[in-house]
Order: sequence, then C-alpha cells, then structure tokens
Amino acid sequence: MNMSEIYPALAARNVTIGYRGTPVADGLNMEISTGCVTALIGPNGVGKSTLIKTLTAEMPPLCGKVELMGKDIRSYSRKELSRLQSIVTTDPVAAGGLTVKELVGLGRQPHTGFLGRMSDVDVNAGDRAMEDVGIYHKRNSYVAELSDGERQKTMIAKAIAQDTPVIVLDEPFSFLDVAARIEILQLLNDIAAGGRCVLYSSHDVSQALRMAACVILFTRDRKLVSGTPEELVGTGAISTLFGSDKVVFSTAEKDFVGRDYINKKF
Repeated sequence: MNMSEIYPALAARNVTIGYRGTPVADGLNMEISTGCVTALIGPNGVGKSTLIKTLTAEMPPLCGKVELMGKDIRSYSRKELSRLQSIVTTDPVAAGGLTVKELVGLGRQPHTGFLGRMSDVDVNAGDRAMEDVGIYHKRNSYVAELSDGERQKTMIAKAIAQDTPVIVLDEPFSFLDVAARIEILQLLNDIAAGGRCVLYSSHDVSQALRMAACVILFTRDRKLVSGTPEELVGTGAISTLFGSDKVVFSTAEKDFVGRDYINKKF
C-alpha cells in the first residue's frame, strides 16, 4: 500500500523554526496530502522561506518534527531524500557553464546508476519536463545566456524531471510573467492530480486563492491556518493577512483592495 494513502505526504508536528537557536515561530502544525496543489501565503518577513527550508531538510527544526511520507525527514539519507522530494528556490545557481538540457538532466541523478549515465528513460523525462514548462526551444542554450524567467523555468523543469512524490517550490514565480505563471500553475495542478504533493510559497495572494486547491496562511502572529480558499475567505482569516485597516479583502474582487475603493464602488 502506498504510504501516502496512510500518512500525509508532508507534515509539521509542533515544529519550531529559526536560526542558530533563535526561534522565528513555534508550535507549527500542518499536513499536506497528495493530489492537489497547496499554496503557502503570508506577510513578508513572517518566516515562509524559513519554514520551506525546514520542510525540505535544508535546516533542522529547533523543536518538533517534520515528516515526509510518514517518517521523520531526518531519518532519510540524502540519496533517499532526493528520490522523495524535489525543491525549487530563487537562490542563484552556479550553473552558467551548463546547457539547459544538462542542468535539467541533473534532476535525474537520483535515478541513474553509480556512473551517472543517462538512459533513454532519463533523457525522455528531461525532454518532457522542458516541453511542459516551455523551455525546450532553449535546451542547447547555456544557462548563463538565459533571462531570469527562463532560468526559473529551467529549475522547475529540473524538479519535474526528478520525478519525486513531493515537489516544494519557494517563490517559484518571482521572475515569470502573468501568462507563464498561469501555465506553470496549471502544469503543477496536472502533476498533483496524478498523485503527487505540490507545495509552493507565494506573495501573489489572489492567484493562490484562484488556482490552489488548499491554502496555508502563515499569519502575522506566526501561526498556520489551513483550508480551502473558500474556507479562508468565509471565516475571515484571509482578511487578517496584512493587518491594515486601509487594506481589506473584497469577496467580489477576490483580492485585496484599498478600503476607499470598496466605499466608492459599493
């Protein structure tokens, strides 16, 4: 039986996150299942990136436990982890001397043999991923020649080619235009619908509410509130996101607007 049928694909159990013993947030609990895209949203500086790094074992929790496929994430070897979880960040990648095809191919390393030779299956997985994100036409270009948006698409393709049950993306759409964001989000929805877990963090609240099946709100008081977009809007939780009486959430617009706009329009 697939473990994801018994356990959440990714979970935080009473986790405290922080740096060098200094807590950023404590008592964090969340569960993310396969089959849908989950968006992590919250104000700037609340700790979203720190949480993402903790959920991907880049940094350890100060307290509590992160579980991946039902097991403590710290119990996996690096190779085991690379077969279960792929990660996309906005951190600069020192891969300018590689072509797009070569960089995406690195996503297949967890599946290649000791010598790292690419089989036809590996090559085809990389080609499909490049086609899916719309970067295949640049496959022979060097990464150093790419725009920021093209480089980000390449990193997303690498994560998809890695073919893991869990994909975690930290601000993956920062350098993409609106059309590319929608296309990539639709692709992630299709991937999740095939039985994988997809978690991404974003500053684009309105897009998350429109396109994510589940939303985790990292509140201003550093707690996690989970639900469907409709639930978070209905309970009013989403309205506390920015903590300003001049900015309110409009259910009609499905977005944050100035209070003066609401008064004038309605």
